[in-house]
Amino acid sequence: MLSILYVEISFKEALEYYSKIAPVLFFGVILSKLILNFDITKIRDLKFINVKKTFNFLFLISFLSPLVANIFLSEFARKKIYKEREVIFVALLLSFPKYTYHMILTLPIIVPLLKFLAIKYFALVTLTILTQLVIVLLFVTLLKININKPVMLSRFDKKFKIRDLLLESIKFFLKISAIFLVVTFLMLYLYNIKVFEELILKKHDIFNIDINLLSILTSYLVKPILSYTIASNLLELGYDENRILYALVLSSYISFYIFAIRHLLPTYTSIFGLKIGPKIILYTFMIRTPIYILFAFILYNILYI
Repeated sequence: MLSILYVEISFKEALEYYSKIAPVLFFGVILSKLILNFDITKIRDLKFINVKKTFNFLFLISFLSPLVANIFLSEFARKKIYKEREVIFVALLLSFPKYTYHMILTLPIIVPLLKFLAIKYFALVTLTILTQLVIVLLFVTLLKININKPVMLSRFDKKFKIRDLLLESIKFFLKISAIFLVVTFLMLYLYNIKVFEELILKKHDIFNIDINLLSILTSYLVKPILSYTIASNLLELGYDENRILYALVLSSYISFYIFAIRHLLPTYTSIFGLKIGPKIILYTFMIRTPIYILFAFILYNILYI
């Protein structure tokens, strides 16, 4: 009975999340199909960003909407402009504007709660993100991966029909929507039956933090604002500021994996397919995990001990 309840809750949450993302998803599909059938490189106002290069074009769009940028990237992949490995590394690079944007939006919320500690937290998480960016760019350079290619957009064809574009877009939209809903439901179900939370609580001793700080970590997994509130209360009680900072940074590291499984995996899988989507997540984990371990070790020795 309880299992059926979790299925129902997970299905409702998947639909709720999909309802929020569906308009952007549909808009991105239509926009990518439309632009790839027009020669936007002739628009004078866009010449300063050199849109004739694929990565310049995608990186600009990622600041407006990372989801739309990834849809464009998938279209470039389908047109054989990018190979599989190139798609993966471009997708990794396109994720950074999103995380930076998220941190900028979060800062005004946590500053009233944590005061100067919020600035320190923001600086450390940003430093981690920048380190990841440098490492990805280093891989791109060492492996000689060509991420910036000529934008092979077709010129407008008078015979081209808007009706055909809409039908093609709707077909692709329905396909990625189906994959998105299925994968999102499965990930939310695992989250709701507390598979991830139980795993962390059982292994909490590896983090080597006391029970009060562990409450910051577990609440962060439910909703980050809860952990910020708990951290604020601990500060008022005179708890060590450096230890609270360590717990917050560690929480952001751990929560990323759950966020990636709950949200990024369904998104990448639906857009790039079952072959490339999970590989993007796998590469992300392979790059981030050593960085997180290194930063956590350094911060533990500086802040916690």
